[in-house]
Amino acid sequence: MGTTFGERYLNAIETVFAQGYDRIITIGNDTPQLTAAHLKQADKQLEKDSVVFGPSADGGYYLLGLHRSQYCRSQLASMPWQTSSLLRSIAAQCKLQGAAVHFLNRLRDLDRLQDARYFLDAFQSLSNVLKQVLNSLFGKTQLTWGYHSNLISQLFYKKPLNKGSPIAIY
Repeated sequence: MGTTFGERYLNAIETVFAQGYDRIITIGNDTPQLTAAHLKQADKQLEKDSVVFGPSADGGYYLLGLHRSQYCRSQLASMPWQTSSLLRSIAAQCKLQGAAVHFLNRLRDLDRLQDARYFLDAFQSLSNVLKQVLNSLFGKTQLTWGYHSNLISQLFYKKPLNKGSPIAIY
């Protein structure tokens, strides 16, 4: 629950901590390059009491790992959610609080039409038939809709389309 991405995200973290967990790893649902190896590396760093970030190419992050003792809602709530300065802001705050910060490999997530094209182009070695299937799945109509929705969201709400926020399912 919550009205903003940041509120829903922090509520989701608190729900997990309330279930008795002391460490948490959050991941986005829009990072095709994310692997189990990234999760294992994050878990290994969490064992060392580090705050772990998987930085995304757009200035945010695709993964956050932290301990309950490092979580402070009021500090995280004031962060510039869904902006290109989010990772820099949260990492700086963690360092100010004396936390060790570890960064995983930078990955690219899917936020805009250009991102989808990037991933389609990355599959250059795929057969032409599979490329045609992928292009039909991410065809002009579907991608154009996503692009316009993001453009409308940016124009009217001054924020990018929130394509993967935590949400309560009723």
